[in-house]
Amino acid sequence: MMKDVREAWEEATYTKEALTQVWKDRGKDVGDDPFADGSGELGVKDSQPLEGVRGFKLMVELVKVVNFYLGNQVNVQTTDGEDEYPVTVGKMIETKTKEEIYGIYAWNAVTCQDMETRAEWESAKPHVGGILGMPPKEQKKVLERMVTRWANMFIKQKMQENGGELKDDDVGTLTNWVPQFFGIDKDVTQNIVQTTNKTMLQSKVLRLLNAPAVTSAELEALRSSCEKWDLEPKKDLELTRPQLRSLFRVEVAAGLEDPDETFDGKRDLIDSARDSWGLGDQEAEDELQALLRERCKACLVNAVGDSLQGNEAGAVRQMQRLDLLAAFAADTEKIDLSQDWEVSRDMKEKLLKTYASSPLGSQSKRTPDVKLLEQVLNMA
Repeated sequence: MMKDVREAWEEATYTKEALTQVWKDRGKDVGDDPFADGSGELGVKDSQPLEGVRGFKLMVELVKVVNFYLGNQVNVQTTDGEDEYPVTVGKMIETKTKEEIYGIYAWNAVTCQDMETRAEWESAKPHVGGILGMPPKEQKKVLERMVTRWANMFIKQKMQENGGELKDDDVGTLTNWVPQFFGIDKDVTQNIVQTTNKTMLQSKVLRLLNAPAVTSAELEALRSSCEKWDLEPKKDLELTRPQLRSLFRVEVAAGLEDPDETFDGKRDLIDSARDSWGLGDQEAEDELQALLRERCKACLVNAVGDSLQGNEAGAVRQMQRLDLLAAFAADTEKIDLSQDWEVSRDMKEKLLKTYASSPLGSQSKRTPDVKLLEQVLNMA
């Protein structure tokens, strides 16, 4: 009987070409056997609807074996109500093959749309596992693997339809309907969803790091998504230290140049970003100082470029940004902006004079602090 089961499994899983070769080696012709699926997909395919039955002959042969066992009382019921099977398949079939056979059977038993057949197959399911020599825990794991494969295909399809995102309805299907329908623990699909979102968020991080400009709103959205799926950015997204430092810089940079934010507010932002991306105190201080130096030098260089092109308004705006950053650095301990500015003293003096005398400077929320800039630019 198990020979018929094995052949039915081969018909359900082998490609037509592979099946023909195997049977040719045994001196048998596959011919036009209507039960030969030739899927090579272990009963689950993207194109196969959930309610479909693949490997029907395998189901029939396994039910025959179960009926033989029950009819001849081969199985023995223990005192606690569980069945034991003194005679099992044993080593006649490899463990991997037995798991694949049970997986197809368990899947079809749950998803069959004919209620009468489904009831018969469901009733026989624990016996099929027992006869194959699989304890209940192993049977459960095999079914969970089958469901996981289907869930991953479902996720792939939905993400293609929704532009790389999983909608709340799709998540509800995976975390609520699937466990109830298949009779598995919710943790199984919740872990699948969490892993999927982890992968999505990792891809989102890489896009942000490679983007020419990133807003604080985009980083806040990233952090909110991590919280939604119970993921910790600094640990669960498996980011490298350079990536974490880059994200810290990106988040802090936007806040540092916000003219409406107070110095205390900016320091709170820095502390929050440090904790979010898992940087140590000294590591965050070093990154902040490097960032401020880079941004200040960029402002000065841009101001020089605008001035040389006769764009006085542009030069003043760059000097305003430099003034704002320098003021924050002066108000913050352990920040040293001294460096080689690579700009001549004459040009620095010209820019400071333009900044101090420009009506644009006087219209700013911050009064131009020429003395501070002279100290920062090594002119005092």
